[in-house]
Amino acid sequence: MLLIGYAYGIRSERLLCGEVHLNLAYRWFCRLGLEGAMPDHSTFSKNRYGRFRESHIYRVFRPLASGMDFQLSRFAWLVAGGPIASLALAIVCGVVSAQGNGHWNWIGTLFWASTFLLILAGIPFSSGLNKSDGARLWQLIHHPEEARRWVSVLALQSEEAQGLRPREWNSMLFNQILEVGPFASEYLYCQLLAFYRKLDEGREVDALEHLEKVLAASARGGKALRQAFFLEAASASGMVRKNPTQARTWLERACKLGKPESTDAVEASIAMCEGRYEEAASYWKSARERVTRRKLDSGLSRFAKEKWATYEAACGGHQG
Repeated sequence: MLLIGYAYGIRSERLLCGEVHLNLAYRWFCRLGLEGAMPDHSTFSKNRYGRFRESHIYRVFRPLASGMDFQLSRFAWLVAGGPIASLALAIVCGVVSAQGNGHWNWIGTLFWASTFLLILAGIPFSSGLNKSDGARLWQLIHHPEEARRWVSVLALQSEEAQGLRPREWNSMLFNQILEVGPFASEYLYCQLLAFYRKLDEGREVDALEHLEKVLAASARGGKALRQAFFLEAASASGMVRKNPTQARTWLERACKLGKPESTDAVEASIAMCEGRYEEAASYWKSARERVTRRKLDSGLSRFAKEKWATYEAACGGHQG
């Protein structure tokens, strides 16, 4: 599966599992069959940083260097891997189809599919955090400083996926993402990461400044992103600003965008702010159990569970 992701430029392991699940050719390559069970996307990270931590197996598929020693050429080749693979497949299928005398007509379909993917990858376009391979290659070649900041975001994502809490993230990488301009597609995400970092460091005033920047530019995000931003604003209004009315306003705005997956943390912050400590403790416990039940173990998940456990204990102290 990793070979497929590497060849076609699928950098998200969650997305890779989804692609393999739906693509019959990928299933055949991975020997899964039509009804074969898909591995969970977390299997890759657990093996990478657990079972095969000291092995060279995953290093081929992990271009992120430690610290700031980035080689943009490696990322350019990584991004170009998908179009190159599509080109190679189109050439092979074209040759086989031309010499098949009608016996390999289905190869022609694969040829046109590969050609279409190659053309699509070459068209430069952006959508939020995502860019087409053509747009990303253009950035890597002609705007290396922007590309370096993008690589810093990827490196921080890698650290977060390993379970490092915001306060443990590489400081040089973090400072690099703060230089991302307000018109960059990564801006909202970088400011949200900055909010978590400052909050984990106990610098609540600075954290709120980054959250305000996120909310000011939230219209650029999709509905799901805006809902997540509004829920964060609701929690911050209750726990940091001590303003339950404002917290409820943000919660209502989030609910108007759709039913949130969970509002336990927001309800807990409002209840705690209003002195309803027993109810707040119940909400904090429910929020922690939900994360534990889903087996989420990223750095942000660990940070959230730590915070919620601290708040739950504080509620118990007030009850006593």
